[in-house]
Amino acid sequence: MTSPTDTHDWEDEIAREAAVDIGLVRDVLADGRIPGVRMLPAPRYLRVEALHFAGVKNTSPSNDDTVRVFTPYSFTHKLSPEITAYVSAGKNDAGKSSIINYLLWALRGQTELQSDVRSWTHQVAALFMIDGQRILVAWGVRGGVPSGHILRLATGQTVNWADVDSGALAATTAAASVFRDYEMLDDGDVPMTGHPGEAIESLIATLLDAGAVSLGQFADDRSFTAVVSDMMMTSLGFEAIETWQRNPKGLDAEDGKVIKHAWPLWSQALVITNPSIKSVLGETPQLATAILQTYLGASWGPATLAARTRKQEIEGLLAGLRRRRLKDEQARVSGVAALREEEARIENELAAFPAASTVEYIDAVLTHALNTADALAQSEQSVLNYAREYGHLERELQDAEADELALVEAAVTKRFWHSLKPSCCPRCDAAVDEARWKREQEGNCSICDSPIAEPTPTNQQASSADQALGTEAADSGGDVVSDDDDELDGVKEAGARTAVLARLVTTADQNHDKAVLERNLARSLHDEAVAAISANGGDPARRRDLERDLATVRGRLMERTEPTTTSGDGFSDQEERVRILSIAEKVATKRRDLEQQTLLDLVSERVTALGRHLGIDQLERATLKGNAHLPVVKGGKMENFGKLTEGERLRLKIAVVIGLLQVGSLAGVGRHPGLLIIDSLAREEVNPSNVETLLRELRDVAAEHGLQVITSSAHGDIVQGVLSGAAVRHARDDGYMW
Repeated sequence: MTSPTDTHDWEDEIAREAAVDIGLVRDVLADGRIPGVRMLPAPRYLRVEALHFAGVKNTSPSNDDTVRVFTPYSFTHKLSPEITAYVSAGKNDAGKSSIINYLLWALRGQTELQSDVRSWTHQVAALFMIDGQRILVAWGVRGGVPSGHILRLATGQTVNWADVDSGALAATTAAASVFRDYEMLDDGDVPMTGHPGEAIESLIATLLDAGAVSLGQFADDRSFTAVVSDMMMTSLGFEAIETWQRNPKGLDAEDGKVIKHAWPLWSQALVITNPSIKSVLGETPQLATAILQTYLGASWGPATLAARTRKQEIEGLLAGLRRRRLKDEQARVSGVAALREEEARIENELAAFPAASTVEYIDAVLTHALNTADALAQSEQSVLNYAREYGHLERELQDAEADELALVEAAVTKRFWHSLKPSCCPRCDAAVDEARWKREQEGNCSICDSPIAEPTPTNQQASSADQALGTEAADSGGDVVSDDDDELDGVKEAGARTAVLARLVTTADQNHDKAVLERNLARSLHDEAVAAISANGGDPARRRDLERDLATVRGRLMERTEPTTTSGDGFSDQEERVRILSIAEKVATKRRDLEQQTLLDLVSERVTALGRHLGIDQLERATLKGNAHLPVVKGGKMENFGKLTEGERLRLKIAVVIGLLQVGSLAGVGRHPGLLIIDSLAREEVNPSNVETLLRELRDVAAEHGLQVITSSAHGDIVQGVLSGAAVRHARDDGYMW
């Protein structure tokens, strides 16, 4: 067997095989929390001293669900230190499995009680003896939810189970009476003075007052499991382990997670409830190896398991990185192909551009086009300005001509009237006689006798007036009345202004025509510049866009075609850790196997002998492997454990637990606490002699090796013939255990 001192050189052995510095090995082992050899504590024994539970059954005696029967019950039993059997006379539904499940509820903090039985329950308590200390797990149940304490009783402190039983029965009887009165379940509407679990709360308070110590308190299923696990792990000296659990729907074998296991796992080696489970130890075949190493006392077992778990954890991480890399590589390859196509498309389009379309040429053409565009814009503005000026002057000329015409017409009209010789007054028709006409010659109006001031016009004025009046002056018979100077000056000024405006309009028209010609020339030059761009160099803006896009595509191609580096994700470092951990697992496994082989051989001998004693007559050899496999030779033929009948598997499971307990005790390395709970013992058997043989062997082994066996069976008469009265709890006269 391997000595604990071998731990001093296992790091050296790993470093040599891995060809790395020992410092790196120590870092990897420390980071993975991988121990070397473990000094195992001495075994601590676990016994069940008493079990109690109480409640109110709620049943229907007929098919009419409206008729309910409420039956109080209180079950209390002190167990035998060696073997205890709960039996019925051939009745399978007598409540035996419920007793086992109540006990497992206290032992594990978990239960597989049927939902109806759990809903009936008001309180539960179990007293354990662990390494010389009495531990009471007690709780009330309301609506199926547990709430209670774990107490360590003081030295000499006991529980009066008779008082507990009578108090519970009184409380449940009162509750059943209330239920019957209201013909309903306790849903919170029933007026009750107490509540389920009140009696157990009173017991807990009494024990605490008398010196008991609370090791934990819980108020639901989850906290119950946690508190029981902590208490059992501490009391029995077990340690939690971590294993790698594969994801059933994972992409590969490395897809999973690390699971922490504690008392719910170790307690599996204490219980055999379902022989159909094809696991030699416990209820989970995948974890049977860990259970075997723990209960066989393998000092290198923890290192082996921890190294394997850490390795699988990192492999899971690397598998994820590989999947991501593969996805990235696929995307990269696909992206490169698309970029190559884009690069070729851009190059083809650029190749279609004329050879003259150099950058210098395009710059010169663009500069010329911009200059001609500026000239065109300026000429367009000149045309617009001259057009505005021409329009403004044209309107002024029209206004001046209209004013001049009005003045001329006014003068003509006035002279026309002045040239007339009235014969009578236009108002009263009074005749204008010769005397009045004479007065007019003297300077007074012939009609109104008002003075007339008639200046003599100058030759130039007369000439202008005659010209403006035209033929109207000649038709007056020479009797023309002259206008004043102001009137003649107004006509002259209007004529002069009109003449000036006419000359300005002519000049503006000429300027506009000239600007139009210049604008047409500038447009022609600009059109030629634009045509030169398209004809000789293509669209320069498009070419520049294409050249920029080509540079971008080529940059992305360069990025995707460079070798992939992994320094950022630490892939190579993790691969190195996996390699070192694989070697560590191999070294630890080798030492574990050397350590365990002798013990496994001894256990295999005991399992073979016990298997025969327990009724497997044709068993020739059973070989317990380090991986918790148990191939057997039966009737000259090799057979795997999973291929055996349920009865044969049950016997071999019992034989393995007993073999581990016996060999571990002899070698001083065993960890099994010496408790074995078997539900429905020999339920597969139809031969009474086989049942009797199995019971006798269990009784003798329990007495010889300090094993406490708790079982149940429907073979009540056979059990009674093998076991003493104190070790058997029979069903009541109505066929039920409680």
